Amino acid sequence: MATCQESRGSHGPRLGLSRGSDRRHRRHPGLGPWASWKDVAAPKPCPREFRDEVARVARDHEPGVTVEQIAKNFGVHPMTLFKWVRQADVDAGATPGTASTESAGLREARKRIRLLEQENEVLRQARTCRRRTCRKSSTRS
Repeated sequence: MATCQESRGSHGPRLGLSRGSDRRHRRHPGLGPWASWKDVAAPKPCPREFRDEVARVARDHEPGVTVEQIAKNFGVHPMTLFKWVRQADVDAGATPGTASTESAGLREARKRIRLLEQENEVLRQARTCRRRTCRKSSTRS
């Protein structure tokens, strides 16, 4: 039985920082006094096939086996496994929500909108700048 860490490769130590901790002032013990938490690479997400398989096992588990035990066996946090199962249910159409494919499309659309808004802002600033220079040149003549 592979764990998530094995399926995505070794990426150094997992950092167990809790929410609200001041990450800037904490140092990673193995990197020396000059390194901060920002210098440690974040682990890559687990592969899609692994997530689907673990969610299937969790959904079809035998009586007496808890989801927490399954999560521990696969090397993931129980809350992560609950999220994977919930997303698998949404993708299968069993529960309402945004499917993974739809969320990928929305993410791309938002990215495109953000880019177009930035382009519009640049054009707006250029137009304003050009108007200022035109007014200055017309008042001098």
